[in-house]
Amino acid sequence: SPKAMLNVTYKKLPVEVFNVYFGSKYLHPELSKQKAHKISKAPQFAEYNPCLSSGDLAVVELDKDIPATEATPICMPERNTTLAEKFTTIGYGMDPRRPNPDDRALNWLQEVQVDFTHFMPDRKLIVTQTKGKSICGGDSGGPLVQLSQQKKYTLVGITVGMMPDCEVPLQNGQ
Repeated sequence: SPKAMLNVTYKKLPVEVFNVYFGSKYLHPELSKQKAHKISKAPQFAEYNPCLSSGDLAVVELDKDIPATEATPICMPERNTTLAEKFTTIGYGMDPRRPNPDDRALNWLQEVQVDFTHFMPDRKLIVTQTKGKSICGGDSGGPLVQLSQQKKYTLVGITVGMMPDCEVPLQNGQ
């Protein structure tokens, strides 16, 4: 639907406080010329559990259709989609290597290529591991996509967790 999108939230906040921006690669799109969209419908987060960080994923509906000039929809996987050997994940995240803690938020959209290791069907979890590469803290909730045989990006998951953090090598160099 041109009005539906995925949203991840870690707190029970009223939908009125959210602005949704499309087509911006910057952390602060409100400073750019991007149009703000509002959420018109969102489910109640009855299953949200802050202690377990679970139940925080929802499909929300926006107040207006998103014009094709602002964004294009991503393909959704078919029921028996074969998982690729490589994925791309995208986010703003936090860079722990920056010395000033107040300056660790990345101000532009980043991407990282990660390698598929295995799928845990009981948890519906795609596990990736790539030497010296990972999503950054704060990237959870971003897309995990693969390139289809038709050369279109397909959403196959939502990112959660990371080890090592943000392209920082593990102690043993893995």
